[in-house]
Amino acid sequence: MSIGVTAMQQESHFGEILGYTKTIVEMTAWAVGAMWGYLKTFKPKLDASISGDVWIENKSAYLAISARVSNIGLRSFKLLQEGTAVQIFSYVPKQIQSGCEVVAWTRLETLSVFTKHTFLAPGETVGDEILVGVRDVGQAFKIDLRVVSKGIEWNTSTTVKPTKEHQ
Repeated sequence: MSIGVTAMQQESHFGEILGYTKTIVEMTAWAVGAMWGYLKTFKPKLDASISGDVWIENKSAYLAISARVSNIGLRSFKLLQEGTAVQIFSYVPKQIQSGCEVVAWTRLETLSVFTKHTFLAPGETVGDEILVGVRDVGQAFKIDLRVVSKGIEWNTSTTVKPTKEHQ
C-alpha cells in the first residue's frame, strides 16, 4: 500500500506544480499586456504640420508660414522651447552637371515658435503665424518645423515656391 500512496502523492505534487506554473505564466502575460497597453495608450502623440505661401513684391520674397501642433494623445505634455523652432531654407537654381542632382539648400533663418504655449492638453491644437521677408529671392523655399518635448521630437517640412509678383 505504501507504494500506491507515494505514486498518488507524486501525481498530486506534479498537478500542483503545473497549476502554479500555469498561474505564473498567466500573471506574467497579463502584466506584460497591461504594460504594453498602458504605454501604447498614454505615450505622447503629436500631429505637427507646417505650410507656407510665398509671394514676390519689389524684388523681395515674403513667406507667410503657418505652424500647427495638435496633441492627439491621451495625456498632457510640456513643449520645450529649447529645440522647438521653424527653420527656413532657400534654393537658387544652378546648372545641373549630370542627369540628376540633389538640391543644396541654404539655411536662411531659425525662428522660435509656440513661445506662448508651453503645455498641451489632450485634444488641444495650437498654432503660430510668421511673416518673413527675404531680400534675395530664391526659386523655392523649404520650411522645417521641429517640436521638442522631454526626450521626444517631431519633425515635418514643406517646400514652397513663389507665386507671380504682386502688382
